Amino acid sequence: MPSKEHDDLIWMAANWIENRASGRGCKGNSELCIAPEYVADFVCQCTLQHRFYHTYCKNSELQELQPHNGAWSGITNDFICIFEAKTTRSDFLNTFNESPKHMNRHEPFGNLHWCVVSKGIIKPEELPDFWGMLERSGNGLREVRPPKLFKIPKERLYYVAHQILWTINKRRHYHPCKQCGTYKQDLYCKRCLMAVKRKNSVREVVDGGCFGVAWHKRLFGGI
Repeated sequence: MPSKEHDDLIWMAANWIENRASGRGCKGNSELCIAPEYVADFVCQCTLQHRFYHTYCKNSELQELQPHNGAWSGITNDFICIFEAKTTRSDFLNTFNESPKHMNRHEPFGNLHWCVVSKGIIKPEELPDFWGMLERSGNGLREVRPPKLFKIPKERLYYVAHQILWTINKRRHYHPCKQCGTYKQDLYCKRCLMAVKRKNSVREVVDGGCFGVAWHKRLFGGI
């Protein structure tokens, strides 16, 4: 069971990237399976504001794509962003070791990758060279190292976007009740709704069996 600190880091990462997205918005989900043996803590598809796009292109020595007639078209500026949240050093070492199971973290899968960490548990140079690092600073995140920007095939972008859409819809309409194990066609189970009405902690809502701390907070405005 993820800790509250882990959930907080994911929520902060979702807010952090959303603040850098353009008006087209940002869609994502937590605990998303994007490849065999690869379940990322948070994955989103978004378009970046040009100043951030420019920064990451410059950092990666990539030539910027120019908008057509002053506007972006199609998926020219759509990016897959992958986040891994780590609250302890042992968790970091377990995920980023070079065992066959975790070698997928050592090769770029999305366009941009960040490791979101509690303060002081790792150094940026311990990450693979294409990973950026976000470190918790109070109630927000500080970008210690920017990631490298990679181009990925359109087919991969479509695949990840489909995974995000599928999991959002599946978890929204059918989720298992932890008491009886059956799937119910409701957004929240009764226990979660009661916790929300009592304005209890997000931790209690997540333990109730619903689909994620970030989206509970987003839907209920930070309970």
